Formats: sequence, C-alpha cells, structure tokens
Amino acid sequence: MDTSDESKPLYRIISDKINHDIREGKYTDHLPPQNELAIIYEVGRSTIRESLRHLEEQGIIQVRHGASTKILVSSPAYKLKPGLESFIGVSKVIEDAGFVPSTSYVNLRRAHASKLFYPDFSGMSVIVLERVRTADGKPVVFSIDVFKDDGMAIDELEAYLKNGSLLEYLKRRGSIINFAETNVRAIAADQAVSQRLHITVGEPVLLLEEVCYDSLGNIAITSNDYYHPHLVNFRVIRRAENMK
Repeated sequence: MDTSDESKPLYRIISDKINHDIREGKYTDHLPPQNELAIIYEVGRSTIRESLRHLEEQGIIQVRHGASTKILVSSPAYKLKPGLESFIGVSKVIEDAGFVPSTSYVNLRRAHASKLFYPDFSGMSVIVLERVRTADGKPVVFSIDVFKDDGMAIDELEAYLKNGSLLEYLKRRGSIINFAETNVRAIAADQAVSQRLHITVGEPVLLLEEVCYDSLGNIAITSNDYYHPHLVNFRVIRRAENMK
C-alpha cells in the first residue's frame, strides 16, 4: 500500500481503487453489485457503500437503488495513444488501436480564403471540411480541415469521407503529404466543440493545429483537430542528444 494511503479512511482507499479500475477500463458502463465489490476489494459492504457514495459525490458514478450502479465517466478502454512523432491519419490511428473508425458528422463547404479567413490560402478558393471521427461509435476527434479547391465534386468527396481518409483521397488526386508542423495546446471547449464531442462547455480539450506540406514544400492542408479529453492520450518519444 502506498504510504500516502495511511492517513486515509478505508472507504477512501477503496474508492480510489475502484476509480483507478474504472479509468483503466476494468469496468465499463456499470459496476458489479455491491456484494461482488466487497469480495473483489476484500472489505465489508458498509465500506463499499461509503466508497460508492464518495465516488458519486465526485460525479464518477450514479448509484441507483434497485438497479446497477452506472459509470458516468469515459473508460480509457477506448483511449487512443498515437505518437506525435508520426504523421498518420486519424482512421489509421483508430484502426491501429483496435477499434472501428467511422464518421458521425460531415460538413463540406467552399469558401474564398483571405488574409482574415484561412490566410495560408489567401486569394484561393478552398474547401472547408468539418468532421467528427469515432472509434467504435464514440466521438474522439472533431476536425476542421482546409485545403485548396481544385474543382473536386463536393458530393463525391462527402460520400468518400464518411468512411475514408482525407489523406488517401488527396493522394489519389496527386497531392502527397510529406510532413506537417504541429502546435499542441490545451483550450476550453466552446459550444461547437462540446456539441461535437459530447462534452461540457469549458471542459479542457487538446487542440492540434497542423500545417501539412506536400513533397514540393507547398501548404496542402491546414487542420484544427480537437481531441476528446477522456478518450485520447498522446505519447512523445524523446531521444537524448549525445553529451560531450
């Protein structure tokens, strides 16, 4: 037992363990009955009741008398863990994590870029693509992609992107992405982001602002990707430089 637990009452120690198991994906949707929890955590039912009350006060579960205890937080059993050092599409990230990628929302429109709107393509006609990508039906990324309009059919593109990759579509049209520059920052979800990702307004989300370049060094896509705070983790591999 962690020495920091020594000053905690037993019900707090057990509630921390249950919360940890929820976050690690041991339980999804509902907790086992209280008598089973008492066996699992080797304590009495009165301690389990106090632990569940504490978790309910934190908004982690909902205790329903006469029914199973509902889990209110998302389980990282669905967490994606892409590496920032690799540039791959969201569909591939979801597939590599063992989930089924899909798209629950698509909105396409043409726009004229200016110094105020989409300045990287100032003076050009562009396509603005908004999508919500899902993993096993759960929304994980709300993305806004902007790219040059070369006369592609909107209906055709929208149909393809319901289940396909934007990178693959552009590749088929001769635009191959070579690398991307990415800025990562945490922001508070606004109304649009909260609606698309099914989270509350003001909840922190991870925003990846990307500028993607083709093999000639030209800007091909600019992207704002808003990642669900409970369903996506990013990892970064940092290599030490030779020290002399």
